[in-house]
Amino acid sequence: AFPEGDGDFCERFREVVRVSGYGTCATTLIGRQRESDDPHVLRRLPVNEADDSALLLAKVAGAYDWLAPAQRVVKRIKRIAPQVKRSQKAGTGGAGGKF
Repeated sequence: AFPEGDGDFCERFREVVRVSGYGTCATTLIGRQRESDDPHVLRRLPVNEADDSALLLAKVAGAYDWLAPAQRVVKRIKRIAPQVKRSQKAGTGGAGGKF
């Protein structure tokens, strides 16, 4: 499995996996796989021991599809936050380095 984030890294990693002969590769992306999706970038559904049959069926049917866009936003914020913190420490954050 490989995490999503740095697009260049992920593209290079996906290509290495493909060229190495692997037919599929899982990622940390939340969601369901669609037939047209790249098999070297498989999404996952969160499932745990607390999920009953009805919840599992709902997840497989798409009830958790809303998580993928939310996950992308959170990951983007986590990538940007260290940059903002560094600019604040350097005094370039505006308003005295504070929000």
